[in-house]
Amino acid sequence: MLLKIGKAVVDHDRYDKAMTWLNDIYSEHGTGRESSVGLLYGEPGVGKSTVLRMFAAKRAGPFETSQGSRRPVVLVEVPANPKETHLFDAFLIALGAEHLCVGDAEDRKRAVETQLRLQHVHLAILDEFTHVIEDRSEYFTKKAVRQLKGLINGGTCQFVFAGTNKLVGLHSVYKQINRRTDGDFLLTCFGWDDEDDREEWIGVLETIEDALTIPASPALTDEVRARNLHKATKGNINNLMKLLFRATAIAYDEGDTELTDVVFADAVEFRRRGDGKLVNPFGRSRRRVRKPTLSEMPPDAETEMTGLRKGNRQDRDSFSKR
Repeated sequence: MLLKIGKAVVDHDRYDKAMTWLNDIYSEHGTGRESSVGLLYGEPGVGKSTVLRMFAAKRAGPFETSQGSRRPVVLVEVPANPKETHLFDAFLIALGAEHLCVGDAEDRKRAVETQLRLQHVHLAILDEFTHVIEDRSEYFTKKAVRQLKGLINGGTCQFVFAGTNKLVGLHSVYKQINRRTDGDFLLTCFGWDDEDDREEWIGVLETIEDALTIPASPALTDEVRARNLHKATKGNINNLMKLLFRATAIAYDEGDTELTDVVFADAVEFRRRGDGKLVNPFGRSRRRVRKPTLSEMPPDAETEMTGLRKGNRQDRDSFSKR
């Protein structure tokens, strides 16, 4: 059950619209129009990478044909703090051509161009492209985008850049995006004050509840429970799934037969991650009191390496000056 919750994906209206947007860009390939560029962005945890993986999974291939291997969609994971060569290496790895990760940036760029054509790629998706904007200087960002601009101008395939909200800064770096795009796609969290968002949020909870083997009491769709789940996760679908996973794990460990407010309170505290300002909407968690006991230090601790000198620690060793 934990495995099921951990890997579960809830299809909802936001995902459907994102899928339609991606398919529209994908379908423009081969129409005679110049390559289109789109930005898909949103705050962490709203489901961008999930949507991209689901979209690519159905079309990525490679598919073997009489005319050779075809890969209609390639999903590229942009590494953190990338260099130009790293960026093209990520492309080549996604294209199954790691052996071409040699030479300088221009050599790798030409290899990417060749592989995009040979494998008949219709759409190239660069996920986590915000790394190029956030992790590097503005000079590097412009240089990297100019390199990619050469690929885009070649008209080989369509391009989608995905990342956090800071990705919109790409518009100022690469102004031709405004001419090449039919519009970006912003994937958002669920709001509570918006009636449509609230209705969809409750619909998501209803779908999840049908899959739970440990029932929630009160139900996830109960108005107060739904509101508290929204407060605890800020309407973020990824945070919701992780909270439910943790609550279910705690219920199994504690022998609870229902997902009560106490169980969710424990789960919120477990996932607090040092956020002292977060008010637990489910109340106080269970306080586990453990009887104090005495134990001995393990033998190896007495020969611990200090890291400041070679050899075993001596009684006279000290971090203070004498």
